[in-house]
Amino acid sequence: MHSLKVFVVIVVLMLGFLGVVTLFLPSKVTVSKSIRINASRSKVTSEIANFKNWKNWYPAFQNQSVAVAISKKGSSSLVTLADEHQRKLSMVMEMAGPEGIDISLIENNKKEVTYQFIFSPVKNGETQLTWNINTTFSWYPWKKIRGIFLDKITGPQYQQILENLKAAVEINQASVE
Repeated sequence: MHSLKVFVVIVVLMLGFLGVVTLFLPSKVTVSKSIRINASRSKVTSEIANFKNWKNWYPAFQNQSVAVAISKKGSSSLVTLADEHQRKLSMVMEMAGPEGIDISLIENNKKEVTYQFIFSPVKNGETQLTWNINTTFSWYPWKKIRGIFLDKITGPQYQQILENLKAAVEINQASVE
C-alpha cells in the first residue's frame, strides 16, 4: 500500500511539473519553409491566389474522397473541404497582394492555423517563396508540447507541397513560353 502511495505522489508531482513547464511554452508556433521557383512573382501569386489552381499542387484538393466547394465571401475567396467523415475545413483568403497572401484555416469554427505566403523576387525572373504556417495552440499541456515537435512532424509535408507548387508553376510557365 505504501509503494502505491509513493507511486501516485510521484505521478502527481511529474504531472504538476509538466503543467508548470508548459506555462512557459509559447502558444503560437511558426513553421517556415522556402523554395526558389523559376517563374515571375505574378505567376507564383496567381497560382496561389486562385483556389481552383490548388488542385495542381495541394494534396487535399487532389484527394478524391474530399469534396471541394469554392465560393466568394465578400471580397475574399472561400473554400470548404469535407471528407467522407463529414469533417470540414474552411480556408479563407484574407489578403492577396503582390507582397504576399494570407489564408486562414477554420476548423470547428476555430481559427488555429494561418498560411502566410511571402514573395521575394530574385534575379533572372525567379521568385523566392516563403511559406509560414502559423499555429495557435490552446492552453492544454499536451497541445503545447506538440508545438515543440511541429516542424519535425509537419515540415517534410509542407516542403513536399512547395515542391509540388514549384513543379506546377514551372510547367505552366514553360507551356506559356
